[in-house]
Amino acid sequence: MGCSFFKWFSVFILAINSAAFYGQEQNLLPVSVADLQSDFYPADSSASAAVLYSRCQHKIIYSKDIFKMRRESSYKFRIKIYTKEGLQYATRNIAYLIDRDATETVVIEKALTYNLVNDKVAASSLSTDGVFDEQVIKGIMNKRIVMPNAKEKCIVELYYTISSPLYFSIPEWDFQQEIPVKYSELVTIIPGLFTFITVPRGFFKIDQKKLTYEKNNISEEYSCYTAYGLPALKDVSLVNNVDNYTCSIAHELKRFSKMGKSINLSPYTWQSVARRIYKDEDFVGQLNKSGYFTEDIDRVIKGLTTPEEKMQAIFSFVQQHMTFNQRISVVCNQGVKAAYKEGTGNVAEINLMLTAMLRYAGIEAYPVLQCHRNSRIALSPAYDAFNYVTCVALINEKEVLLDASSKWSRPGVLPLRAVNWAGLMLKDEEIKDVNVIPEKPSLKNTVLAVTLNPDGGCSGKIRVIHNDYYGEIFREKYAENTDSDASAAALEKEYTGLQISNYRVSELKNNTKPVTEDMDFTNSNAAELLGNRIYVSPLILFSAMKNPFTEKERLYPVDFGFPGEKKYSVVVKIPEGFAIESIPESVSYKLPDDLMSFKFLAENKGDSVSLLVTVAYNKAVISAEHYAGLKDFYDKAIEKFKQKIVITKAK
Repeated sequence: MGCSFFKWFSVFILAINSAAFYGQEQNLLPVSVADLQSDFYPADSSASAAVLYSRCQHKIIYSKDIFKMRRESSYKFRIKIYTKEGLQYATRNIAYLIDRDATETVVIEKALTYNLVNDKVAASSLSTDGVFDEQVIKGIMNKRIVMPNAKEKCIVELYYTISSPLYFSIPEWDFQQEIPVKYSELVTIIPGLFTFITVPRGFFKIDQKKLTYEKNNISEEYSCYTAYGLPALKDVSLVNNVDNYTCSIAHELKRFSKMGKSINLSPYTWQSVARRIYKDEDFVGQLNKSGYFTEDIDRVIKGLTTPEEKMQAIFSFVQQHMTFNQRISVVCNQGVKAAYKEGTGNVAEINLMLTAMLRYAGIEAYPVLQCHRNSRIALSPAYDAFNYVTCVALINEKEVLLDASSKWSRPGVLPLRAVNWAGLMLKDEEIKDVNVIPEKPSLKNTVLAVTLNPDGGCSGKIRVIHNDYYGEIFREKYAENTDSDASAAALEKEYTGLQISNYRVSELKNNTKPVTEDMDFTNSNAAELLGNRIYVSPLILFSAMKNPFTEKERLYPVDFGFPGEKKYSVVVKIPEGFAIESIPESVSYKLPDDLMSFKFLAENKGDSVSLLVTVAYNKAVISAEHYAGLKDFYDKAIEKFKQKIVITKAK
C-alpha cells in the first residue's frame, strides 16, 4: 500500500525549484494620487492589472483543549487596475468549508475602492450588496466579493480573515498570480508543539526570516517569506496546467507534541485523505446502492459470457444513458439514484454508478480518486487535493481505466481531462497508486495520393485515420457539430489554395473504431515554377507547419498528454513530359532515451516519388532539461517537410 507518486511529485517540484532567499519586509503605504494616475505597470506595460501588495498570515491559536485550537488566516490585497480587461480583478472569490466536521467563518475587515476625484483620492466602501455566498459543492461555499465603483485606473484593497478548526492544515500561498506581482509576503506563527516542513513550487527567489520566542510559556516560531517583482503567470504551449509551477509555498505537518509525547505522522496522509473520502456517505453509501439499475443491467448483459463483453456493454450503456453536467467532485450531489433517473449527473455520480454496475455483473471494479487536468496538483495531503473520480476494472488481472462521463472515451482511453499524473484506487481498506498517464502510443495515419499538374497545381485524395486519443480529440471537436463539413472547412482555412470536395467521415460516433476522413482535393499553390523546372514539397499540405516551441528557454515540462505517432504516406505522380531531377535525402534521427524519433524515407519511382514519414513522441511528458533538443528536433523536422522535389521538362 503506497502513494509513491504523490511523494515523488513533491520531491520533483522541490528539485526544480531554485528558490534562494533575499529582500526585506515592506510596509504598506497609503494610496496616493500618483498611484491612481499611473496608467501602466512599469515592468509589464501590457498588464491589465497588477498586484501591488499581497500578504497572508497563518496563525495557529494554541489551547490546552485540543478541540478549541484553530487557525486564523488573514489576507491583504492591494490591486491596481489599468484597463477594462483588468476589472475582473475587482471581484474576489473566497472558498470556505461548511462541512459537518469542519466549519469555517469568513470576516471581511476592509474593502475599499480608490479612485481619483477632482485630483484627490476618494474611497468607496463595500456594502452588503457586493457580497454573495454561493454553494460550490456539498460542504464547500464561495463568498464572492464585488468591489464597489471599480473603474479603469482604480485601486482595490481587500482585507479578510478565515477562522478554521483545521489548525493542522496550512493552505498553500501563491506569491505569483496571472497578473504581475510587485510584492508578496507570507507569515506563519506556529506554536512549537507543531513541526511543519515547507514545500516550495516554482522558479523564483523567496526570502525567508525566522524567529522563535516564548509566549505564555509556549514557544512560537515566526516565519516570514517575501518575493518581489514576479512576472505574470502565463500559459505556454503543451503544459498540463501552468498552476503546478506557480511560485508558492505549501506546508506539511510532520510532527505534533502533546503532554510530552511526540506523534511523527501528520493527521493527513494520502491514505487517510483517501479513506476519509471513501467513508463519506455521499461516496461509499452511493457506491453500495444497486437496486435502481438491476433490471436494466440484467437486460444489457443478457447472453454475454466474457468479462470483456460485459464491461464494454455496461460502459457503453452508462455513456448513452447518462449526460455529464460538467460538475467535478469526489462525492455525489443529488445521489446516484436520482442522477440515474434524470439521466444526468456529476463525475462522481456517473463513475460510482459505473463501478457499482460492473460489480453487480461480477467484475472486480474500484473507484479511483484523481485530480482534473486543469486543477493544481497538491504537494501535500489534503481533502481538496482530489476533485475527480474514475473507475478501474480488473480484467484478466489487467487494470482497465474507465470514465463514462465522456461520450467519446473508451475502456483504457480516459478523456484527456482525467489524464493528470496519477490516481488512488480505493480497494476497501487498501489504497493503491494507479498510473493514469497513457503508455501506449496513439496513432494518426495520413495517406496522400497526389497528381502534380504542369502549371504547378495539383489534385488528389486524402485519407486520415485517427486512433485512440487522436480519435477522441477529433470526436470531442466535431461529433456534436451540426456542420458535417466543419473539419474540411478548417483544413481549407489552414492551407492557402486548398479546395476540398466529396468529404466523408466514418465511425464518427462509434468510439470502438478509429475515425476515418476521406476527401478529394485540389491545390492551386502546390508548386513553384522557375524556367523549365517545377519545385514542389512532397508533403504538400504540411510544408507550412510551424514549430510550437518558440521560447528560447523553458521552465516547464512539455506535456503532450499521451505518447503518439504520426505517419504520412505520400505518393506524388509527376506530369507527363517531365523527369525527376532530385528528391530530398532520406534521414532519421532521435532524441536521447528515445524520447522522440523522426524518419524521412524518400524514393524515386521514375514517374512518381513515394515518401514515408514518421514522427513519434514516445513519452507523454518530457522534462524541461530536454527543451533545447526538442526545439531543435522540431526545427529539423519542419525544415525537412519543406524540402522540394525538383522535376524538369524532359528533352
